[in-house]
Amino acid sequence: MGLSRYILFILKEEKMRSKFLVLASIVTILAMAFMAVTPAAAAGEKSITFLGAYLVDGKGVVFEFKVIGEFSDLSGFVKVGGQQFSLSCHFNSKGNLACTANHGLSQFVGQIAQGSIAGHDFSGLIRGVTTNCYSVFDIKFGDPGWENIGSYCQNSPAQPGDQIYYYNPNRLFETLYQYSNTDGSDVCLGAQNLGNGYYHICFN
Repeated sequence: MGLSRYILFILKEEKMRSKFLVLASIVTILAMAFMAVTPAAAAGEKSITFLGAYLVDGKGVVFEFKVIGEFSDLSGFVKVGGQQFSLSCHFNSKGNLACTANHGLSQFVGQIAQGSIAGHDFSGLIRGVTTNCYSVFDIKFGDPGWENIGSYCQNSPAQPGDQIYYYNPNRLFETLYQYSNTDGSDVCLGAQNLGNGYYHICFN
């Protein structure tokens, strides 16, 4: 190989090596940029999830939420029983956001509450301190069958023949419902055996 051809060969190799180094540098920079942006995007994720509402002795109704991300203001309100109440919130020992109203709201156990925390809407049943909650059934409109319109909670176990007034969202007013157990011996006219204890509309 002549000297001139050798020099051209060396120059060509250097040019290819330079192109490779430039390409490798670009790939490295892009990879580093991607690694830097991805955690930032994940860190910016924000959400508030409603976990439930329940009565706590001596404290009132507690509305509990799972919070992801940073929020500058975690204030909010709740509407129940045709009234609106402001909520005061703090993080509990489980790391969840626990919110209460200054009125306690214990009188609304068994009713549906709707509200908003930091602009995140929520809705759910307020449960009591006990497990004495029963399904409430009514007749479907235009259908001979029955439908579950909600749940009613009370401090003591229900007894056959007990009656309550419960708001039916389909009828848009409160209706009288009667408790029945599984054997059907106390069921009033028109009701069916719908489970292990429930309230149903009564036609007596």
